[in-house]
Amino acid sequence: MKICYVGGWGRFVNSTNSTSTASGALVVAGGVGIGGNTYIGGNTSITGTMMVGGAATVTNNLTVTGVESITNSTASNSPSSGALIVSGGTGIGGSLYVGVLTSTGVLSVTGASTLVGQHKSTIHWV
Repeated sequence: MKICYVGGWGRFVNSTNSTSTASGALVVAGGVGIGGNTYIGGNTSITGTMMVGGAATVTNNLTVTGVESITNSTASNSPSSGALIVSGGTGIGGSLYVGVLTSTGVLSVTGASTLVGQHKSTIHWV
């Protein structure tokens, strides 16, 4: 085994873009451990599982194409608590199942609705 030790900073001036795990200016056959911050100026493709051990911040749009699951079970007792907190409105194009529904404001339903079970409510017909 040969080991290359760089005691100062290093720079690769080759600007070949990567299109796979076998191409680019730097190709590493094994894993990479990085002890400091990392900045990536271009696109990033991950073909395996990505694990984030700390917080993750997305500053632009996030598109999820598969089935996603939030496994945090923090209960909600206000608009700013719970396992998922959405600051703005929420658009849902399909069905919505809610285990327990509590509305402290106005609940508007457009179209036919069926209430099953016990409810304590005052219904105002418009």
